[in-house]
Amino acid sequence: MDQLLEDSTKIIATLGNLFRKEGLLSEFQVLSDGKCVIEVTGYDNWDGGTDIYGLFCKVPFELYSKIEHEIPSIEENVRKKAETLFRNYPQCWIGEIVISPQLVTEIQGKIYSIPNEELFKVIELQKSMMISVSTGGARIQNVNSEYQSRLEIIEEGLSERNIKDTNP
Repeated sequence: MDQLLEDSTKIIATLGNLFRKEGLLSEFQVLSDGKCVIEVTGYDNWDGGTDIYGLFCKVPFELYSKIEHEIPSIEENVRKKAETLFRNYPQCWIGEIVISPQLVTEIQGKIYSIPNEELFKVIELQKSMMISVSTGGARIQNVNSEYQSRLEIIEEGLSERNIKDTNP
């Protein structure tokens, strides 16, 4: 068995701890929060044969979004530090470090035809109108068309969110 691959978990943990000690938190987070693996990515016949390895880290989506602009420098920092550890393994060298987001199962959030803020505003206006009519303020005959047009907006907004209108 390939000794470097057997030690890959220890190599990744050691890299993470070295970055933590140095205060390089982005590199530490990638290695500690990500699902990192070391794999053979190539072979070179030079000097009796040399195995080339890659370190691949799939990090949580939120972390990836936070560090996306830093990824090239993080990958380079990890590669340089890994070179030091790879010296313990003859005929081996680190070729690439790849940081990518973990795949997610669904799109977070949704864009509605009636934005939340607008829907809340229309519901509040409808509520105020209903209170006014029920307490002797505006007359239903004078505000009914406005009520009906708002009701259509509210029904559409609630429907696209799969919310039942509790106002009979």
